[in-house]
Amino acid sequence: MKTKYPIELLKRTFNMVIDQVNWKEKIDYWIRKRDHDLVEESIRFYTATEMEVVESTDSYERIVSIGYRAGPAGDH
Repeated sequence: MKTKYPIELLKRTFNMVIDQVNWKEKIDYWIRKRDHDLVEESIRFYTATEMEVVESTDSYERIVSIGYRAGPAGDH
């Protein structure tokens, strides 16, 4: 998959938003709005799933994703 961000940055970003016990689980995390595109691309890159904004404030948004396990590339 081609990406506009360096892989190391995608990896650090993805590691910030995943379940720390099991990275394959659902993602539910508050992010800064200015990081939206980067977080979205990191989730897409590592899980082959999309994220959705379910809540937001002036500066933050809560994003969710079904995560790797439940997605098309998952081990279900």
